[in-house]
Amino acid sequence: MERLIISTKAGAGLHWFVVFQMYNIVEVFDSAGTSEMFLKDVLHQFKGSCVCNVTRLQPKDSNKCGEFALFFVLNRVYNKDLDFSDLLNSLFSQDVVKNEEEVLDFLYEVKQP
Repeated sequence: MERLIISTKAGAGLHWFVVFQMYNIVEVFDSAGTSEMFLKDVLHQFKGSCVCNVTRLQPKDSNKCGEFALFFVLNRVYNKDLDFSDLLNSLFSQDVVKNEEEVLDFLYEVKQP
């Protein structure tokens, strides 16, 4: 099982996303939504079938993609029994502002002693 949190230069700044390989399935989590071009350019180095989210999960003007990536990894590790789509549906709604609030609240709670 591989988990990678990857940073890439995207526009004016950095963008963080996750590549999570479990068995023969490669999951790509991108809180801004994954582009088909990215999949073709980057994921050729991984073996197995690939699933990804194409729906934006964070507000367009948000700079919290790193927090979303960490949130996804922490939840993925403890929910390996769920398939990718079910996990995303359990974690996120279509309300991107609410998603960001929940991600930040969760990470705030995690870092408390």
